[in-house]
Amino acid sequence: MDINIYDIDFGLLIAKAQFDKFTTADYLGVTVKTIERWKRNKPPKIAIRALEFRAGIAPKWEGFYFNNKNCTTPIGHQLSPPEIEQYFYLLQMREDIGRADGIKIASQNKKHTAKIIYLDNFRRKKEAPR
Repeated sequence: MDINIYDIDFGLLIAKAQFDKFTTADYLGVTVKTIERWKRNKPPKIAIRALEFRAGIAPKWEGFYFNNKNCTTPIGHQLSPPEIEQYFYLLQMREDIGRADGIKIASQNKKHTAKIIYLDNFRRKKEAPR
């Protein structure tokens, strides 16, 4: 069952975000008069979503809180924006290290024998010095 985003009481959402109308206006980058108008009428979807994230009640993000430019997870970990951005690269690095370790282990387990072939100026094979 989908909830209509506009069925949410905007004043209650402001209270859940632990804001008053002045801090809400500052947080959303609008005037106090705009906040008062949104309480009477339908606020824009982005304003509702921003306050839902701030309050920790955004759909599929329950328990996550966004404040002081950080994201707090339900178990209390604080993540900064650069840490969130670097997550993909950290996973990629872990995969690359795992591959490198696998190659290293494989090379230690097998004895590799290679025959060295030297070419002279005319691209003919000649024997390797022994």
